[in-house]
Amino acid sequence: MRYRQRKAWRDAAIGIVSLIVTASVVTLIVVRTPGWPAVQETFFSPEAFSESFPGLLEAFWLNVRIFLIAEPLILILGLTVALVRRLHSPIFLPLRIIATVYVDVFRGVPTLLVILLLGFGVPALQLQGAPDEVLVWGVVALELSYGAYVAEVFRAGIDSVHPSQRMAARSLGLSSWQTNRYGALPGISAPPPLRWGRPRAWWPATEH
Repeated sequence: MRYRQRKAWRDAAIGIVSLIVTASVVTLIVVRTPGWPAVQETFFSPEAFSESFPGLLEAFWLNVRIFLIAEPLILILGLTVALVRRLHSPIFLPLRIIATVYVDVFRGVPTLLVILLLGFGVPALQLQGAPDEVLVWGVVALELSYGAYVAEVFRAGIDSVHPSQRMAARSLGLSSWQTNRYGALPGISAPPPLRWGRPRAWWPATEH
């Protein structure tokens, strides 16, 4: 045990020394290059940093607000799209097509392009009643873009639930929606040990 501890400390010390030496060599090489003064003035200027720091704080707070608003909406949209794509009734075929096209399109379009199109394109149209705030369209762009990715994550989790659990739910008389609600969704949200033995409380229809 003591040998392993000493070896671990020795390996850590060697790694730290190696990192310091490598960083020092790289720093010396970069500092001695002819263009270093210009790079230092452009990217590593203390004066420029102090001047731009208030703007950075304001931008950071804007990111926090966008995250707090967009994240719940993204989760709701992603889960809704995933559940719609799992509906097997023929009457829901138009909804499944819309959900599939939405996922395929927004997963293929870069997020930055969506932000630019909505952030600058929609306000430029001057639509009556449409908001012109950057925060609003930033949230909408992130929701549409990341909602497609989250929908695929949810759908993969739902598909990973063993088919026998779905057949058991349908044999108990549960509808497709109830099967997803009480069978698939708890299966993808529970820790792995709970997936092996699902509690009976997750199947309220079996209590009758």
